Amino acid sequence: MKKFNDVLGKIYGIMMTASFFGGIVPLIPFIIALFVGGDFGETVSLFIYNKFYPWVIAIGSLAVLVGLVHTYIGDFLEKKANKQKEIK
Repeated sequence: MKKFNDVLGKIYGIMMTASFFGGIVPLIPFIIALFVGGDFGETVSLFIYNKFYPWVIAIGSLAVLVGLVHTYIGDFLEKKANKQKEIK
């Protein structure tokens, strides 16, 4: 179970990194579209909004799901609850 949890942690990290950079990367085309304007700027902006961002949002959502499973399979919450009981 420990090995599976480690794999989930790595998958979570990779997916969150991909989601983060997926949100940052379109900044450059949006800036170019802003300066170019016209039909080309509109086409670039709509392409990013309609085709690219849904994938980034889906990857981010799956990453959150994997992170939750990783947290609940691991003993993170149990250890934290035990520490709070010891403090009191």
